[in-house]
Amino acid sequence: RVDLAMAPVAALFAHPEWAVLPGSMIGARGAVASVLVLGTGDPSTWRRVHPDAHSLTSNALARIVLERRERLRPAWGSPLALARRSPPEPRAGEAWVVIGTRALRWSPRWQAAGGCVLDLGQAWTQWTGLPAVFALWAVRPGARLAQWPARLEALKRRNLRRLGRIAA
Repeated sequence: RVDLAMAPVAALFAHPEWAVLPGSMIGARGAVASVLVLGTGDPSTWRRVHPDAHSLTSNALARIVLERRERLRPAWGSPLALARRSPPEPRAGEAWVVIGTRALRWSPRWQAAGGCVLDLGQAWTQWTGLPAVFALWAVRPGARLAQWPARLEALKRRNLRRLGRIAA
């Protein structure tokens, strides 16, 4: 059992009993470059989208953006293997949700090969005007957090002052 954890936003739908600790999250207002859908041609031609095996939230966000914003109804395929180190071969009508290191490494090559890159952070913010939130601190019912919220907030403030060093 865990009292407090950084949890994917999509997990909240399966656990409505969890509370959200305000103040910190993983999210962005606009482009993130690390949460993408890589496809061939225009998104309107995508007939099958393969989810990312690493991320419930990114897959849910891709579904919402494609179905509600773009008015598409793609079929959902199988995810890419977790160990895969190179992008899939582009296939007409297909797209892949990719996050993290794979998104950062694969998108330049994908674009250079003429592929379409949909940044989900950017798509969400352009559509809604709101930041995209991927993960947040979730608290189980009855948890006694004591000093943890204050410690996490202090750590966030400290790290915000050293973003350049962290990024390097």
